[in-house]
Amino acid sequence: MQLQTHNTSRNVHNKSGFTFVETLVAITVLLVAVVAPMSLAQDGIVAAKLSQDQIVAFYLGQEGIEVVKNLRDGNRLANASGQLAGANLLNCVVTDPEDATEYGCIVDATRTPGGSFWTETCIGECEPIRIDTIGGLNGAKTYSYLTTNTTATKYTRTVKVWYPDGLNTDEAVVRVTVSWLFGKTGQIKTYQIQNYLYNW
Repeated sequence: MQLQTHNTSRNVHNKSGFTFVETLVAITVLLVAVVAPMSLAQDGIVAAKLSQDQIVAFYLGQEGIEVVKNLRDGNRLANASGQLAGANLLNCVVTDPEDATEYGCIVDATRTPGGSFWTETCIGECEPIRIDTIGGLNGAKTYSYLTTNTTATKYTRTVKVWYPDGLNTDEAVVRVTVSWLFGKTGQIKTYQIQNYLYNW
């Protein structure tokens, strides 16, 4: 009778141990099943935010190119040469685009003093582009460099124009660089667009 009681106790002990191991395995599987999708979801959110920033940077860069094209076209219509095109485009002309001390210019498509888009040479690093705090028609907000009713964005746009063939002003290169800080770590992201303009 004692032997039978001893065997029963050992069987109960074995069953308890097996149940504990099963519980550990179940918890591990559950953690993997929950954490993996959450990690993928977080990666997806970060990728979506980066894509959104890149789309904004693309349009800001393309707008910079279009402003310079418009200034070039206006100068050609006025029979002005590239070098004598007035202060607007000369603000953006650099000798060496890779020289960190030649900062280029900023352009504003919302201001047209004298009928031409506004440009200004950057003194040091170009200032961040700004956005309306009020909004225009239907609440649409505009990017500009106006300081009233605007707030600074994380985007900085720099425009550089140079002549690749030295004194030949019939060809110019336009490079627009948009940079911004991304994420909690503040990584610097950059989008760059470059275009060649002829009969400058």
